[in-house]
Amino acid sequence: MKKFLRVFLIFIGVFFLASCGSKIETKTFVGSPQDGIDSTLTYTYQGDKVLTQTAKNIVSYDKLGITKEEAKTALEPVSKQYEDIKGLDYKLTYEDKQAIEKLTINYEKLDYDKAKKVDGIQIDGDSSKVIRMKKRQELVESEGYTEQK
Repeated sequence: MKKFLRVFLIFIGVFFLASCGSKIETKTFVGSPQDGIDSTLTYTYQGDKVLTQTAKNIVSYDKLGITKEEAKTALEPVSKQYEDIKGLDYKLTYEDKQAIEKLTINYEKLDYDKAKKVDGIQIDGDSSKVIRMKKRQELVESEGYTEQK
């Protein structure tokens, strides 16, 4: 009887651990190139809960009809608004022919109140809510992005 109980408890423990952890997955969406900007969105999620979102934009100076210096003048003030916000990681690099902007939002660490005040960030939840992958996918697809498989 003790042996049966021990095997039963081990089985229940393994079943419980297996059911608790769904694997972490990634989905990437590509926007159609517009106005000299190529945009890619990557989501990391577990179950239906979005953990992180990364936006990568490649801005072509030629396609926008601007120089590298003009791009710096226009983009530097924008980049300042991302500073000192917990859960945001923003990088902007200037190459010879293009600027590369990368913004990662960690929803588990995000200061939602500060992030909502930043132009260009669309937050549809708060720290007490979960950002849902299904809703995110519907949103980005309605904005013209397609899933990259």
